[in-house]
Amino acid sequence: MFGWLRSGGDLSAAKKVQTGEKSMSVAAVEPAPAPAGPAFAKPRVSAQVSLMKFGDPNAYFAAGEFLGPDSVVYSIGIGADFSFDTDIGSRFGIPTYAFDPTPQSAALYATLPNPGKLRFMNVAVGAADGESVFQVVKDKKNYMSAYSGKGAADVPTKEVRFKVRSVPSLMKQFKHGHIDLFRIDAEGAEFAVLPHLFANNIFPTQIMFEIHPTLFGVSDGAEAFKSAEDLVELVRSKGYEVIHVSRRGTEISFVRSYLL
Repeated sequence: MFGWLRSGGDLSAAKKVQTGEKSMSVAAVEPAPAPAGPAFAKPRVSAQVSLMKFGDPNAYFAAGEFLGPDSVVYSIGIGADFSFDTDIGSRFGIPTYAFDPTPQSAALYATLPNPGKLRFMNVAVGAADGESVFQVVKDKKNYMSAYSGKGAADVPTKEVRFKVRSVPSLMKQFKHGHIDLFRIDAEGAEFAVLPHLFANNIFPTQIMFEIHPTLFGVSDGAEAFKSAEDLVELVRSKGYEVIHVSRRGTEISFVRSYLL
């Protein structure tokens, strides 16, 4: 867990969240003593909304009141888990667009028994169209991850070139004028993709991402944590409120402030 997410604050109380017809109590980030060294800013839940849980085991929380059958969802970074995409699609009938460059994601998509309106593209998402070199690593369970940063020095990787598409390019292809829910869990690509969205005047109604500061070419320690802090503050500065922070502190959900 990142120290900048554990340095205290008013998130210790459990929140009641809505999961379909059932509700559950989800503990927010628990306060902890600030780590030695530089002090890191902490994301705070700044707006209370009715939350819905999507996906298992890699769950994300969104405000269901802003989703409906005409919503558009972009889901970036699948790995070996389409549960978020199939879950949100089955509940709302939403056309979910999922993107991942790895062969394992393409193979898994081909085996889905009922993908419904889920559309999958076997590409990475970045700040420009083209190709890029990624570091590919497999864990003990043969799970494959691809990232464009340097990663951990003690983890063996293989360089692979993948096709990359930008979000504006994808929206043009699919004739989308807006995005209602934008999820990115792409091993550090959030540091390039989110600023690129805003620079192109793309402001999804909801944004959720897992943050990976040490996988995007920044060093461990204060520099990495500062990059994560800056990204959270960038999203806030573009007119978003934090509506959920995961227990481990690395998954954060936002919604447009004017809707609250």
